[in-house]
Amino acid sequence: MEKKTESILVFDTTFVVCDVETTGLSASQNRITEISLIKIYNGEFVGKYTTLINPQQHIPREITQLTGITNEDVFNKPTFEQVANEIVSFISGEDNGYGIVFVGHNVNFDYKFLRESFYRLPQSIEYNIKTLCTCKLARRLLRRIKSKSLPNVAAHLGISQRKKHRAYDDSYTTVKILLYFLELLQNEYDISTTEELLKFQNTKIYSEDRKSPALKRLNINLKDIPKLPGVYFMKSRSGEVIYIGKAKNLKERVSSYFHYNSEFPAKVRKLVAKIHNLEYETTNSELSALILESKLIKKYKPRFNSAIKRFRYHPFIKIDVQNDYPKVEKVYEIENDGANYYGPFSSGMTVNKLLKDINDKFRLRMCEDKYLKASKDH
Repeated sequence: MEKKTESILVFDTTFVVCDVETTGLSASQNRITEISLIKIYNGEFVGKYTTLINPQQHIPREITQLTGITNEDVFNKPTFEQVANEIVSFISGEDNGYGIVFVGHNVNFDYKFLRESFYRLPQSIEYNIKTLCTCKLARRLLRRIKSKSLPNVAAHLGISQRKKHRAYDDSYTTVKILLYFLELLQNEYDISTTEELLKFQNTKIYSEDRKSPALKRLNINLKDIPKLPGVYFMKSRSGEVIYIGKAKNLKERVSSYFHYNSEFPAKVRKLVAKIHNLEYETTNSELSALILESKLIKKYKPRFNSAIKRFRYHPFIKIDVQNDYPKVEKVYEIENDGANYYGPFSSGMTVNKLLKDINDKFRLRMCEDKYLKASKDH
């Protein structure tokens, strides 16, 4: 049964990242030899499932040369029928009604093999689930690189990959790419719901030769905008400043409004429809742009900034200093509880790394919330 994801926040969605190795390219004729599933929730790794599978058919030599998986490797491994229930349980067992999205790089390949494998079972399972393709996202978000293959995208983003064409390593690399794209879409494209995310992967891509209606109306040349950090101003027909944003690369950020605006969230589409003039100011750094943006928003109070900016999806670091033995954690809401809060941070992965470094170095308590007191012996 297909889950509804229309009104679910990306923040609340479970992503199951999959990669399969197979005996060939046909989902109907060939079989799975290895599967890896990694579950991501709230930007964090929450589980994995990986196994070799006996395909019950010969693995061709060229496939072994590509993947390293031999007929001997899978001879004593379980068949798909023997692990089918485990796979179903892993994918949907902890959904809790918030929605699941099946993710892959060229996701149709992995999804078709999995769906056909379920269909061939003695008691066939009709399995339908929303899919998200990181390769499609790469075509829209990484327009400058020619090949959008998994190794190329990983190399472009500085993501190391140990083994290519093995299920777990490919799925783990896809997880890192997915998390990078989710943060980029949240912070730079104002994508907040799963529906918006799924639509974005299929957006029409505009170019200088094929301009969007909004870009034609503005009559500006995106090539003239510098690739520098700065602040941009969007103005209405009357000259009112209706939105102020910051960017580490003005050209890329401003261009994003006119390459994909047909599938932006409703509030952003409404903003783009009202733009009649666009100006920008460069700064020395992204931090300078952030400070200038904050100052100008307070000065002009643009009506679309309050409608579009979302702080809930930007994490804070909380230190409960009111406790003798403080705990450091990532939170998304600030409470009046006496704790110190730092943020908001644009990157959840950065916060996770900071928390790991802090806990590794200072060995702070990891137990549940309790008020602890020092022992009288110490």
